[in-house]
Amino acid sequence: MWAGSRVRFPRPLLATLMVGLAVRSWPERQIANFEFRGQRPIIDTDPFKVCASLQDDTCLDLWVTDASGWLAMKGSAEFRARA
Repeated sequence: MWAGSRVRFPRPLLATLMVGLAVRSWPERQIANFEFRGQRPIIDTDPFKVCASLQDDTCLDLWVTDASGWLAMKGSAEFRARA
């Protein structure tokens, strides 16, 4: 059961934050593809973390965790190969 009157963060906003982290993590590369999937809601008054980890030389894994550390959203950003 989710909190009664508190508002959930919109998933597109969380996805935008994930893309922003991807761009800041690899500013010299251009994103070719971005995918995301919501897992559980984030409540607007609770803290959350947006995280990233390099998967390989063209892909970054991204995720959002809620205040308890539960996975709330996961995704990946694929970058164009260097010329």
